[in-house]
Amino acid sequence: MNRNHWHKPLRNRWHKTNRNSHLALTLNGKKKKIKRNDFKAAFTTLHLDAKQQENIFKKMENSKSKWMDLIDDSFLTGDFKDSYKELVEARFERVL
Repeated sequence: MNRNHWHKPLRNRWHKTNRNSHLALTLNGKKKKIKRNDFKAAFTTLHLDAKQQENIFKKMENSKSKWMDLIDDSFLTGDFKDSYKELVEARFERVL
């Protein structure tokens, strides 16, 4: 199955409109350079206790390998895959 026919226009359109943002909505008043404490502040606002928050972070950590697998299976070229993986890795390091 060829998935490239619909991904490219959508990806290009999203990239052009969201160049300066990492998130569509703010998290703890921020759109960029989101860290663990920003998530914790949002979780606290939602009245999640410490155990619930840690479970969410564990699920995030467990999803990292799935992210890498999805990137490997994606339509991107090798260079873009490598760049994307580096970006995802940097984001995980900042949050976890």
